[in-house]
Amino acid sequence: MKNKSKLMKKFKYGTIATVTVAIVLAIVVLLNVIMNMITEKYPVKFDLTQDKRYELSQESIDFLSNLENDVEIAVTLTEEELNSGGYVFTDTYRKIPTEIIPQFLEKYKMYADNISIRYIDVEKNPDEVSKYTKLYEGTITAQQVIVSSGDRIKVIGFGNLFSQSSSQYASANDTGVIFTGESAITSAIMSVTDANPINAGMIYKMNGQAIFSQTSYNSIIQLYSLLSNNGYNMKDVDIATDELSPEDYDLLIISAPEIDFTEDAIAKLEDFLYNNGDYQKNIIYISSIVTADTPNLDEFLEKWNIKIEESLVFDDSNAQYVSTVSAGQLMAPVMNITDDTISGMLANKALPVVAPYSRAVTIADKNNDKGTEVILQSQSTSYRNFLESADDKSSASENGANNIIVVTTKDRAEGYDMYASHVVAVGSVMLTDPNIIAQTTAYNNANFVLNMVNNITGKDSSFVIPQKNLQQIFIKVDQSQLSAIRIAVMYVIPAIVVICGIVVFVRRKNK
Repeated sequence: MKNKSKLMKKFKYGTIATVTVAIVLAIVVLLNVIMNMITEKYPVKFDLTQDKRYELSQESIDFLSNLENDVEIAVTLTEEELNSGGYVFTDTYRKIPTEIIPQFLEKYKMYADNISIRYIDVEKNPDEVSKYTKLYEGTITAQQVIVSSGDRIKVIGFGNLFSQSSSQYASANDTGVIFTGESAITSAIMSVTDANPINAGMIYKMNGQAIFSQTSYNSIIQLYSLLSNNGYNMKDVDIATDELSPEDYDLLIISAPEIDFTEDAIAKLEDFLYNNGDYQKNIIYISSIVTADTPNLDEFLEKWNIKIEESLVFDDSNAQYVSTVSAGQLMAPVMNITDDTISGMLANKALPVVAPYSRAVTIADKNNDKGTEVILQSQSTSYRNFLESADDKSSASENGANNIIVVTTKDRAEGYDMYASHVVAVGSVMLTDPNIIAQTTAYNNANFVLNMVNNITGKDSSFVIPQKNLQQIFIKVDQSQLSAIRIAVMYVIPAIVVICGIVVFVRRKNK
């Protein structure tokens, strides 16, 4: 009887142990299944990297939450190639961490069900890119990201997903690589889903000759890229040979001219702005650092109450030391945004707008039917001087605020509706210097310029995503390590739990 009682006791404890192990295993398996389902549907993954490289900004999240169009993102490399390492910057021989691309794109799927992602090996499967080549004027190759919706398409090279940090204050952990992929990809999605894109022409040439010098080149190209990446359909324009049809363009940009326009070219600009009396057209005139003899252009601007001064604006008190592509390291005056509408659209109002080597823009005293207002102005501590006399204060003007950007409006009313054309004069071509525009966490230049152009053209507000400075010290898991972790989680750990359960069961049974 005693042995029977002992046997029943062992059986009871053994059964409880077995059931407990079975329940624990069932719970673990069930939790794994549930968590896999949740993480596929909802963004519950945590980014524990020091630089938060895999997180989307709140601006992108807000945009994606309201995305209605179906969007396809195609990467012209396989996931295996991306995860195995990146290609190299040729001048510094730094590897681009391309493993960030597939992990980052998953975030877009998490926040928008109507975004699909695919990876294409263009060498093995060239037919898979054929549907994109029908929509794209350029060439589609490897190492590109294709963003498409309906019959609209944007192609982003890997070089536009990364840039190189040039900050002299970079930390020891800074790889010198800046991830600009979120800005490029979100902007591309905005562009291909924009119901009312703006057509803009950048006036580069006259009779095949460039109208600007090498000093202005980088800033002009950067402005072109900024607008192109944010929903503007950009085209190159030769002012002498191309037609400026109002049906083809909403905005024209005169890019830092150092040669004068002909009278016929000026007539084209005037006809464009008049638009057969319908107005609703815009011209942005960007001044060159270099003064030039341009009487026809000067007369055109004066009709719009604008005069570009020959002197540049300096400020010894309110300025920041900046590194520029066009002119190296210099002190750039800090500006005041005088238009409340534009400043109100800035996500971070604490960041400054800097305008290196800007020519002052004065409002001509004209008694006409046009109204002119200031958009950007230097501080009251600024003064004007010539570049070659920058160190000679004896030739400088008195201190006082100087206009850097002004806009003149010509409008007409029709009932309760108002139709207007604008001419904007920008005193600083280096406002969009690539180094300044790229540092979106240091300067407000990119967002300010974009918001200004949006405001003038009536385009829906868009935004510039802050860059991510990638750090050297981060956990990088390659494919073999990932496989080992998967095996450990799926097989090794459950096996250990089972073995522990069996050991407990045997020990209790033998007591």
